[in-house]
Amino acid sequence: MLALNRPQKSRFTRYIRNVLGAVVVLLSLHGANALAATSGENLDAEWLLKQDSQGYAIQIVTLSSAQQIQDLVNAQSLSGFARFRYKSDDQLRYVLTYGVYATPEAAEAGSQLLIENLQGFNATPALWVRELMPIQKSIRTTLQE
Repeated sequence: MLALNRPQKSRFTRYIRNVLGAVVVLLSLHGANALAATSGENLDAEWLLKQDSQGYAIQIVTLSSAQQIQDLVNAQSLSGFARFRYKSDDQLRYVLTYGVYATPEAAEAGSQLLIENLQGFNATPALWVRELMPIQKSIRTTLQE
């Protein structure tokens, strides 16, 4: 058995979490993550509400129309996108997210890999790792389609 002192255990634990997070990210980008879409489907606000509020998602973009979001999703070769809308300054905003991750580190690693696979953008999008709790709050305060 491997005997580690306290600082070594802490570093080892962080290392293992990062490795496992990277594996989850790789699986999700290849359609095998049960936390993302399971059968090539794209998901909606209801699905996001059912996820653990302590999780994280990658917010890809916020746009002013549902059709713009749909066009962007149609341009992708990936599945596992979820969308919702919220109201801001009396205007509806449409948000596209990707996946659900257990830790912010796993979501950040996922966002780096996702950037390489996104299509249909004029420039590289600035992805945002977000906690699900505020996303779910936004969903609950705006009537969804």
